[in-house]
Amino acid sequence: MNSYNRTRLSCYTGYFVQAIINNLPPLLFIVFHEHYKIDLQRLSLLITVNFVSQIAIDLFAIKFSDKIGYRVLSVISQGITAFGLICLAVLPNIINAFTGIVISVILNAL
Repeated sequence: MNSYNRTRLSCYTGYFVQAIINNLPPLLFIVFHEHYKIDLQRLSLLITVNFVSQIAIDLFAIKFSDKIGYRVLSVISQGITAFGLICLAVLPNIINAFTGIVISVILNAL
C-alpha cells in the first residue's frame, strides 16, 4: 500500500487544481464585467466553453492515455493548467479581454 502514496497524493492535488480552475473564473465574473466591460451573455458563454472543452478533451485523451501513459498525461495536464492560470491573469491585459479569458479557460480545461 505504501507504493501508492505518491499516486494518491498526486490525485488529491489534481482534484484541488480542478476545483480551483472550475471555480475561480465564476468568482471573477463581477471583475470581468466591471473591469473588462464583458456583458453577462458572454460571461455565461465562458461556462459553456469550459464544459464543452473539458468533455471534448476528455474524449480526445482516451485515445492517447494508453499510448503515452497516465503519468505523462498527468504531468502535462498540471503544467498546462498552471500556464492557463497565468494566462488568465496576463492575456486579458495583452489582447482582447474576452478572447484572452476564453483562451485561458480552454487551457484550463486541458
